[in-house]
Amino acid sequence: MSRMLERAAAEANAAAAGLQIFHDNIPDNDIDGCIQELLALAHCYTELDLEYPDYARISARLAQDVHISIRSLTFTLRHVRDMFGDTRSTKASGGRPYRRAWEELKVFFVNVEGDFGLLARLETYSIFVGNVVGSLRGDRVEPGEIVRDRERINSLLEKQEAQIRREASLEDRFAGFSFVEPPEWVPPPPHIRPPMQHLHGFPFPPPPPPPPLSTWSDGSDPFVMPTAPEPPRPWGSTSPTSPTLSSNSFQTWASASSGGPPVATTLSHWATRVFDGKHTKTAFRARGEPSICYGHPDPPTCVERLRADGFIEVLRLPLDATRVYARLYWRPSDHRARLLLTVKDSTAPALKYCIPLTALKLKRNGPNLHLFRYSTEEDELKIWAKLSFTQYEQLILFYCAFAAMKSQDWRKYPPILEDKIHKRERSEEIEEWAGEIKDDNYLHAVRIYRDKDSGGIRLEARARRGNFTLTPIWTAFITEDVDDAGWIKRISPKLVQLKNLTPYVFCHGYSPPRGKSGNFQLRFTTITDANGFMNMINNLAIS
Repeated sequence: MSRMLERAAAEANAAAAGLQIFHDNIPDNDIDGCIQELLALAHCYTELDLEYPDYARISARLAQDVHISIRSLTFTLRHVRDMFGDTRSTKASGGRPYRRAWEELKVFFVNVEGDFGLLARLETYSIFVGNVVGSLRGDRVEPGEIVRDRERINSLLEKQEAQIRREASLEDRFAGFSFVEPPEWVPPPPHIRPPMQHLHGFPFPPPPPPPPLSTWSDGSDPFVMPTAPEPPRPWGSTSPTSPTLSSNSFQTWASASSGGPPVATTLSHWATRVFDGKHTKTAFRARGEPSICYGHPDPPTCVERLRADGFIEVLRLPLDATRVYARLYWRPSDHRARLLLTVKDSTAPALKYCIPLTALKLKRNGPNLHLFRYSTEEDELKIWAKLSFTQYEQLILFYCAFAAMKSQDWRKYPPILEDKIHKRERSEEIEEWAGEIKDDNYLHAVRIYRDKDSGGIRLEARARRGNFTLTPIWTAFITEDVDDAGWIKRISPKLVQLKNLTPYVFCHGYSPPRGKSGNFQLRFTTITDANGFMNMINNLAIS
């Protein structure tokens, strides 16, 4: 095992263990987030070393990116270790100064090394190295993400090295701390570090010989890159039989290799249009449990902190007669998503709870949605919050929006946190029918669901194949439409038209297919599926 990567993983795990002691004494969501990012980062370094030991041969750019991440992490964890040392002494009360040491570290990172806190750093390292590993696995990696995170790490590293130069005792204090082993990699001095270059995108070639190319190539590698095709649509590939919302091996990154300035765009997100009030309102018959959060409250300033970190509120839903508000926040730069719960109390100030969507698993329990966190210590899911709904449509829309934003978040999450609204046994919705449609050369699986409790009926489309078959593309509520004889019309053997349908879309840039009349259309791949769909709608109308 490479000593450089082995030590990097070991130091990340050791820092996570040290922060766990802090979290046990001063529960804090940021500390918990840092622990999770360190564990994820250690896993990435270990996987990189064990699964791809020859990664440095693929591309000089890729190898350099791994090295700068480790070098910057080295400087960052040095200060974390210093913080651990600050708690060796006790306060007058006999306790250890965990809170003071933690706050001082936060101030140092932001004020001295430039507005880049510990959690933000660790998130950037984790996503950056995760993309290295993901690209080697053949996963799709977003074009601008590598460039943006490389810029962040390079900028931070420059500030860290400048701070090191200001410390007269650099060599004595830092000796033995570095993860970097001179026989494997000696970083160039700061003043001669090569300037950052943009990526050139290309498909992943066959196995060696010759050695495979990487998305990280900067043009200096001794291999010739093929011309990069246009990047695919964000929710699919160009082949009708390829997965919608699929992950392609080493996606082309035309935008990352253009070298030109970024194009200004108007920020928009599909979640802002989900709760438009146009849907039907089908009440649950069962009464759910009250909404509650079992997590540790965040400081009252957490909303300001979200805004300062670049997050935008895209969805707000009142629950329990406005006693609880659920808000979803989105950061355009990397599609990170956060859930903010605000719980009001007539006898005390409102409490706020903020958490990344990628740290949660969503399950339905009747008219409630239960949110779980994974406990690494106990190796099991722990309930974090319960959200109570009175209407079928609101529960489904929130679930779909949550699951879609979570899957679109560039931060990866373990399989145990995958959201599955339909359980194999005792599912809350009955799948009445399923078929296949073709939408602009993309294959979607379309289903009809009927809710057991409320009787609500809806259509839903998902990816036909690939890694995102659990993520909805759109859903539409048809509870009141199925009784209308003029609502559905057969245009051709495989084409069905639905009048005045309102599909709710859960991905960017997608528009459901419509005919010349503006009405929604379903183009089935077989006549059998078209017949089956028509028959099921008729059965639901008379049931």
